[in-house]
Parts: sequence; structure tokens; C-alpha cells
Amino acid sequence: NKTSSVDRITQTQQLRRRVLEALLERFDVDLLFAVFEGVDRLQHLHYQYIVECSEWYGRPEASSFRDRALEYYAEVDRAVGDLVSWAGRDGHVMVVSDHGFGPWEKTLNLNVLLSSWGFTQLPAVSRLTRAGAVAGAGQRLARRVVPRPLLHRLKARVQARIDWERSRAFASHVAEQGLHINTEGELPHGVVAPADVTTLERELTERLLAFRDLADGQPVVDRIVTRNDAIWGPHAVRSPHLFPFCRDQRYELSDTLAAHTPLTDHRDRPWGYHHIDGVLVAAGPRVSTATVSSTAEVVDVLPTAFHLLGIPVPEDLDGRVVTELLDEPAAAVTTSRYSTAHERSEENPYSAEEEQSIEESLRGLGYLE
Repeated sequence: NKTSSVDRITQTQQLRRRVLEALLERFDVDLLFAVFEGVDRLQHLHYQYIVECSEWYGRPEASSFRDRALEYYAEVDRAVGDLVSWAGRDGHVMVVSDHGFGPWEKTLNLNVLLSSWGFTQLPAVSRLTRAGAVAGAGQRLARRVVPRPLLHRLKARVQARIDWERSRAFASHVAEQGLHINTEGELPHGVVAPADVTTLERELTERLLAFRDLADGQPVVDRIVTRNDAIWGPHAVRSPHLFPFCRDQRYELSDTLAAHTPLTDHRDRPWGYHHIDGVLVAAGPRVSTATVSSTAEVVDVLPTAFHLLGIPVPEDLDGRVVTELLDEPAAAVTTSRYSTAHERSEENPYSAEEEQSIEESLRGLGYLE
């Protein structure tokens, strides 16, 4: 129900705003980080009703629905206004998104495609979940009647039965939007020798760039970013090897084993999906009043916030201070850095309690199942 979904998102935001107000009255802090994830939820479900990008925008029900969506955005604006008031004339406020949005037209079922090319050996049980009747109407029915936690457990059980010893590559978790090469020494059941990884990366890149949507004959993948171009640090080996960007970011990747074909069409729904271009807006006494052109990335937000607070920036913290966002005096201040080498030197930089807390936070935001 479209109306009830946006109403629930709005009601949740109203509750979060009251909780935030109570916390601001109770605690005196120098730096506050508040997450309003309802914007993401709303756009995943109804983006094409809200933004004029497809025929969904002009449907009879669209206008009424947009009015309700605007009520939600107004509630978010009021929450941002609360933060501006709390910061005061001497404080700074940054409005940041970790990604943008665009229309979601199709899904590339990467494991199914890799299986057809002989790179992934899917479990026998997945033949049932990939059968036409099950993969279509059967899945939609299951989402309605089977509790979500149970669906997630069933999905994990099926994926765990992939024949890893005969699989050279496989799709990463859907939130990562990437592809792993099953490398010896990196993964528990790795079968690809490290010396062969570059050759396999090249072969997979060529195949993916050549793959076309049979519906229109056009390429599905626009470009591919490698791990070495995107990830750095001691834990880079945990990340996917390749990150395909699909069809103007209107196609997303899925790790499902329950799809009938490599491509699933979603154009019968007004859905939205992530886009690489996000939002960064700032206000305060040390912020430039001009609209600036910037190559800022999401990792630059925290160093910039530290800089505005006059807090030294850890030397091993990713990102930079976005000086083009600041006025001339603030941009001219030399960024103070300090070493954290003495604090954590073990392979895993987090304690068990910290890891659990991070996992719960990510799960609450929908990034973990």
C-alpha cells in the first residue's frame, strides 16, 4: 500500500525528531551525527512517483502520492531546522548523503550470469529457486507470507551450498555491488592462484562490458572499477575485485540464486536505486557563502568536520578537508594531524563489543541482513 508506506516513514521520522530533541536537551556535545534514513526508504519504494523520470510520474495516483511525500520531506526539514537552532550562530551544520538516487529499471543477477559462463557452480537446490514459476510469482508470494528473517536464513543456506571448489568468481553481498574472484589465501575455499587473478579480472571485464540486454541490444555494463582503483588499506583483500557500474546506474547488481534469467525487469514498479552522486551542503560562520564546484567524496566529510571544530585529524583517517567549501580564513588554516599508530596495531582494529555495536548499527540502517 503506497499511502501506508509513506505514512509509516513519516511517522517514524516524527518519532525520531522527538527523540533527537530530547537528546539535545539532555546532552551537551561538540559534534553530533544524526541519521535520517527515511529519505532512502521512501526513494527506494517510490522514486519515480516523486521525480519526473518515467511514465510513473504522470500516473493518476502520482500527484496525491507526491503530496504525502512532500509532507515527509517537510518533517525532515523541520528536524534539520532543529539541528541548526541547536548549533547556534557560532556552530556549523553539514547536510550529507552517502549516495544519490535514480530510477531502478532492472537487476543484473550476477551469480546467475557467472554460472552461465562457467565461473560459478551453483548448488543443485538453486535449480528449484531459479525455475520460472518459483523465481517470479513464487518469490513475490514468499515475500508477502514468509517472515523476512526466515527468508534471509533460507537465502544464506542456499548460498552456502555453492560449490566453492569449482567456482572461480561470484557476486559479492548486494550492498557491496561487486564481484569476488575466489582467490587462494584470501578466501576460505579459494581456488584461483594469485598469479592468475589479473588475467581473470581482464577476462571478466571483457565479458561484462560485452554483455547486452536482449530487450534492446544495448550494453548492460557502462564501466568497471577494480579493487586497486577504489580500495586501499590493510583490509583491502576483503573487498570485491571488480565493481561494475550498470546502465546509467539504472540497473543494480544482485547476488541472488533465485532468478530465472540474468536480468530481472522492475519497470512495472516506481522503484529507485542508489546513484554515485550525493549531496553535500554546509552552513556556518566559517563556510563559504558561494556555491562551489568540488570533487568531495563521502570520506572527506569527517576530516572537514574535525577541521571546522579545530580538532586534530588522525593521520591515518581517509579523506581530506574540503577547503573549497570553507571561507578563505578557514581554508588557509593548516590541518593538524596526529598519529594513531600506538592505539591499535592488531590485525582487527575493533574489539568484539565494538564489532557487535557496528554490526547492529549497520543492520538498523538496512546494510546487513
